[in-house]
Amino acid sequence: MGERPSIICESVGRSRVWLRKWIGRYANSDKNSKKEWFRDKSRAPKNVHRKTDPEMEQLVVNARKSLMAGETEDTKYRCIGAVEVQLHVHELGHSEDEMPSLSTIKRIIKRNGLVVQKKKRYIKRKSKKRYTLLSPTKANEVHQMDFVGPRHIKGYGRILSLNLIDVVSSKAHIQQYAGQTMDNVLEFLLGYWTKNAIPNYLQMDNGAAFIGDLMHSKHFSRVVRLCLHLGVEPVFIAPSKPWMNGTIEDFNGSSERSYGNKNNGQIWNTFGERRKRS
Repeated sequence: MGERPSIICESVGRSRVWLRKWIGRYANSDKNSKKEWFRDKSRAPKNVHRKTDPEMEQLVVNARKSLMAGETEDTKYRCIGAVEVQLHVHELGHSEDEMPSLSTIKRIIKRNGLVVQKKKRYIKRKSKKRYTLLSPTKANEVHQMDFVGPRHIKGYGRILSLNLIDVVSSKAHIQQYAGQTMDNVLEFLLGYWTKNAIPNYLQMDNGAAFIGDLMHSKHFSRVVRLCLHLGVEPVFIAPSKPWMNGTIEDFNGSSERSYGNKNNGQIWNTFGERRKRS
C-alpha cells in the first residue's frame, strides 16, 4: 500500500497539494520521460504575444550583414549598430510602427550570431592593402593634387608648387608656396573651387600637408574636413605607389620640364617670377 499521505507530507515538510502535484506529474508522464518526471518544467510563457514577425527579423539580419560588409557606396562608411540598422530598415520603406525596437534589434543580432566583440573588432591587423581605383568618365569627377619641388629662388629661398588637375578634361591649376603646409593647401583648394566646379573625388598621396598630424592619426585633417563639408570624397593612394596618381604625376613631369630641368642649374630670381611662369 505504501505510506499514508499525511506521513509523507510530515516527513518532507510539504503540503498535500504539493504531494498531489508530483504524484500527478509521475502518473501523467510517458515512458520516454519517466526518468525526468521529477525535474521542474520551464515557466516561460508558451505563447509570446509580441513575437517579432519572421520576415521582419530576416530583414534586420540582412540589414546588419549589409552594414557589416560595407560593400556599397551607401554602406561602406556607415556604422553597424542597432540605431543604424533601424534607420536602414526605415530607408527600405517600413514605417515606424512596423519597425522593432532597439532592444529587439539587439536581441535579433545576438540570436543570429552577428555580435562584434569590441576587443576583437579593434585589434590592430595588418592592412590588406585594398585601395580604391577610380575610373572617371566625365569632367570634374576626379581631381588629383600633389606638391612638386622644391625649387630655389636666388635671394629668396626654396619654393614648392602645388598642382591640381582634372583627370578627364586635363584642366590644371598651379600655385607656388614657400612651404608645404596644410594652410597653403586649404587656401589653394578654396581659391580654386570658389571659381571652378567642385569634383566628386579629390585624390592625393599621404603627405603630412594632406593627411594631417601623424601623431594623431585617428583625427581627420582639416583638408579632409573641408572636402567632406563640400561633399567631396577624399581618396588617398597607397604609400610608395605614385602610379595610382598617374595623371598628376605625368603633369608634374611635363610642367617641370617646361620650366627647366634641375640638371641645367636653373635659378629663379623672384617668387613672383616663378608664379608668373607657372
